[in-house]
Amino acid sequence: MSSEASYPHNDSAADIPLVSTMDHVIEQCSRFRVLVVGKACPVTTGAGKSSLINAIFKCHDARVSEIRPGESNIEQEITSQHNPRFVLHDSNGYEPGETKHIDILQTFIEKRSIAADENQRLHAIWLCISIPLAGGRVLERGDEKLFKIKRNNVPIIIVFTKYDELIRKFEFAIQKTRDTMNNAELSKLQEDAKHMYQESCIEPLKAGLKHVPPIVNVSVSPGYEDTLPMLVEVTLEQMRSGVRVSSNKITKIVGRILSRPSHGHDESEQELHYPELMLATAQGVDLESKISASIDVGRKKYWRELWYGTVFNGKTMLVCLDTLHKDIVLVWNFSNAQKRFFREDVMKVAGPAAEFIPHATAIGLSVAAAIFLANFLYGVYKSTHPTVSCLMAYIVDLTIVMRRLFQLSRAAKSSTLNPESVDEVLKEFDASAEKIEVHDAIREFVAQASFLQTQKKDFVFEKVVSLIREHTTESAGGGATGSG
Repeated sequence: MSSEASYPHNDSAADIPLVSTMDHVIEQCSRFRVLVVGKACPVTTGAGKSSLINAIFKCHDARVSEIRPGESNIEQEITSQHNPRFVLHDSNGYEPGETKHIDILQTFIEKRSIAADENQRLHAIWLCISIPLAGGRVLERGDEKLFKIKRNNVPIIIVFTKYDELIRKFEFAIQKTRDTMNNAELSKLQEDAKHMYQESCIEPLKAGLKHVPPIVNVSVSPGYEDTLPMLVEVTLEQMRSGVRVSSNKITKIVGRILSRPSHGHDESEQELHYPELMLATAQGVDLESKISASIDVGRKKYWRELWYGTVFNGKTMLVCLDTLHKDIVLVWNFSNAQKRFFREDVMKVAGPAAEFIPHATAIGLSVAAAIFLANFLYGVYKSTHPTVSCLMAYIVDLTIVMRRLFQLSRAAKSSTLNPESVDEVLKEFDASAEKIEVHDAIREFVAQASFLQTQKKDFVFEKVVSLIREHTTESAGGGATGSG
């Protein structure tokens, strides 16, 4: 491997784009498809299905029926113009004693669960139940029949919604809110709520069902945002396993999610699972799922070619960076990312990463620096130490920027990126100690790479993953200050 940089070219073939891994994934499975089942009530606001869907997928226009049992059309595809990566079907509640809508539900599940086209196949079922606060039934008769339908490994997750109302019931009893309680009062409230939840929700399910599926409790109210990632994680867990989980494993699953190791799931080579990738892409609440999905996509091809670069040979650096950039950005799924977060921002992120190219740090004038960067980007890829360092830095830098933007958009409850916020995040990262730390680690790694290490195909990939894991946790340094 040479230490010399690449130079400008005159070959038009060098500008032909590489095939993005995410483009291939989207071609195979463009949307996560979920069936939402839940009780509707003519008096109350039902199980809060619309609010839940919009909160999970960071949109505002996905609406399901919450009022009259059976009024929705289960075949209707409910989508959002703000998030093209999911589609939901709504099976509304059931009238006591009626069977028509249950038969429709059964036909839909049995047909969709074995659809040959992954784009048409059903991927998960969320049974939404509003937590019963006055001793009501947990499951309707139609819900009980749902568990007897042949689902062909499509997982069901029971989702108890409006957990905040359970907490408020106890707040009302002592005439205090959580914000005004001392530690002893808060601890007692949490224990009382946990006991009531177990008694009124979990125990009836264990008594009434032979096989109890995974259960989560959620709320979309302010202050309860940390309940939402659990639904994403449990759903992904079930989609990966592809089997029913008995009740004695529920606690283990939830416990494993609550105490996630810093490296997430196994980073060894594995095939891409398109529906799981689409759920991770579509959702806007769980950071760990985004990170893992980005790594899975990178592992499939391009991140594993950074040292020898066979797939990059003959292409300009800009084409190489464009491909890496697109795969990362598409996973993070900001609603306006495809419109603005490509070529213009490749240049912005490539600037810091280009410091690894010889003589780059010696250029002081902005015009000269811009010319140098352009020459580098439009030069043909060569497998050199500086080039490998640049590509590694680009992947890690951009992923850190995505993490910062994700946290910003999650707080703003919107997947739409404010252009000013993007610029702010890029500037903050470029001036950060975190960037210096990442680049120093890459520089040291490449300089010390031994012959034996280079014989291992994934040694560069594993370093990239290690740096991403270290710098993209919820508590990782840095963050955006702009508005979403």
